Amino acid sequence: MGRAVSLVGTMLDYQRLYAQVTGLRAKNPDLKVLLAVGGWAAGYEPFYDVMGSAENITEFANNVVAYLRSQNMDGLDMDWEFPGSRGSPPEDRENFTYLMKELYTAFKEESVRTKKPKLLLTLATAVGWDYIVDAYEPRQIYHTLYVLLRTYFSVDVTAKRLATYGMSFTLEDPSQHGVYAPALGGGEPGKYSRQEGILAYYEICDYIQNQGWTREWIGHQFVPYAYKGDQWVGYDDTISLGYKVREMINNLGLAGAFIWAIDLDDFSGHCGQGKYPLLHAINNAL
Repeated sequence: MGRAVSLVGTMLDYQRLYAQVTGLRAKNPDLKVLLAVGGWAAGYEPFYDVMGSAENITEFANNVVAYLRSQNMDGLDMDWEFPGSRGSPPEDRENFTYLMKELYTAFKEESVRTKKPKLLLTLATAVGWDYIVDAYEPRQIYHTLYVLLRTYFSVDVTAKRLATYGMSFTLEDPSQHGVYAPALGGGEPGKYSRQEGILAYYEICDYIQNQGWTREWIGHQFVPYAYKGDQWVGYDDTISLGYKVREMINNLGLAGAFIWAIDLDDFSGHCGQGKYPLLHAINNAL
């Protein structure tokens, strides 16, 4: 009973959050809200039962349509990281193609039947070549999606992911802090982000402004990094993000940008650049 009450409470919390987000359409009627499933931490486990049979996949696709409509959502972002690896068997590469096609078909048929705008289907893909080869059949699925990745599928339906966080490391030798300096592993967790190897932008700018970290610039990559003692972080700021948008999105003709994640930007304006400086830099450059 306690477990059931806990789950019910969790779902009600989610639904309240969903309503808050979809309610933003009152300010921006063009806003599209998608529900994401998966993520790195989730891995393969949530998809195990779904991928058990073709019937399960079809049932999942139909349930997705019903749930998205019940929550007033505009679509689904598939963020399985990744088919065919991290516990997922090799045959899931082909099974994933079938899953995406079933979702696409369910979305299309529901739109025809109800006369509602077709639900959107996006895919946050891997970037590493090994993951890509094991996970996807690009020629089979690209036409069903709006793809959220760096650059792999056809560019007219591709958006580039940009980061509002930095990757941090613990240096082997604090006196060696340049590019390619040897590291022992991930950096110390931030006070608020609390994850080894990851720092939010608002934590990084606070380190530089108030805690004695030194900021450097990598000219050939057009990105900054910062360090103090044995701690090192590579990240994007307003300058580097503006450059990436102009050179890697606009000039390549990509369809747009998406970020991970809005709560890792300086949402309070603590760093003196206004609220959400990275998001504004991206929007201004697009």
